[in-house]
Amino acid sequence: RCVQETGINAEYMGIQYQNLLNMLKIVSDTRTNFDFSQDNKRTLDPIVTGGSVIGLYFKDGVILASDTLLSYGSMAKFRDVRRAEKINDTTAIASSGEYSDFQEVMRKINNMHQEELNANDNIKFSPSDYTNYLARLCYFKRNKGNPYYMVSVIGGYQNGQRYLGYVDLHGTHLEDTHIVTGFATYFCKPLLWNYWKEDQDEQQVKRVLIECFKVLAAKQTTAQARIQFTVIDKNGVRIEEAQDILPKWDFKFTLNRACLLYTSDAADDLLCVDLG
Repeated sequence: RCVQETGINAEYMGIQYQNLLNMLKIVSDTRTNFDFSQDNKRTLDPIVTGGSVIGLYFKDGVILASDTLLSYGSMAKFRDVRRAEKINDTTAIASSGEYSDFQEVMRKINNMHQEELNANDNIKFSPSDYTNYLARLCYFKRNKGNPYYMVSVIGGYQNGQRYLGYVDLHGTHLEDTHIVTGFATYFCKPLLWNYWKEDQDEQQVKRVLIECFKVLAAKQTTAQARIQFTVIDKNGVRIEEAQDILPKWDFKFTLNRACLLYTSDAADDLLCVDLG
C-alpha cells in the first residue's frame, strides 16, 4: 500500500531489498569463516634475535658493548648488524632480543627526538627521560598482551653525569653503574666483579669487555667473536667500527686431542689419543 501511495516502483524496491540481503549474507559469512585467533601475536615468539649487551661506567663516561650477530633460532643468520643506535648527542641505546621490535622502538624514540627539535625551546630530553619513556612504552605493550620482546640498555653523559638505564619487556626500569643482559648475566658477572672498576679509563674497561665477549663467544651458541663499542662521553656519542676478537680455544683437552678415561689395575688415569 505504501508503494502504491508514494508511486515507487514495486519491482525496483524488490531488487534493492534482495541486494541488501545478499550484502548481509556476505558479511555474515566473512565473520563466520575468518580466523581471529592469530591477531596480535607478532612478537610473542621472537624470530630474529640479538645476544647480550653490557654497559659499564668508565672514568670519563659510559661504554655499551654488543656483538653484531642476529640469530634466526639457533642459526647465525646475519653476522654484521649494528645493534646500538645514537638517540641524540648525549644518549645511545643498545638492545638484546627481537630485532624488529628494536627497530619499531627506535622509530618511536626518533619521533620523540624530532618533536623535541621541532619545539625549539632549548629544553632537551635527558638520558633518564628516554629511559622512562621506553619503560612506559614497554609496560603499555605488555599490558596489551603484545610485548616488545627485547631488553634495552640506555647509556648517557650529560652535565658531567654518567647514566646507565635498563628496561625489559615488562617495563621494568633500573639504573646502575653496570648493566648486563642475556647470557652475559651468568657468564660475565664474575669477570666484572674481579676486574672492572668504574674509575678505570676507557681502554682498561674495553679490555675487560673484550674478555667478557671472549667467554660468550666460547660458551653461547648465539654469540660471535665480533663486537662493537659505543662510547658516550663529554665529546658526544661515538659508535665505533666492529672488531674481531679471538676467543681462547687452545685448552689442553680441546687442542687436536681427545682424552679417554680408563681404569688401570693401579689407579684411575687419563689416556690421551692424538687426533692429528
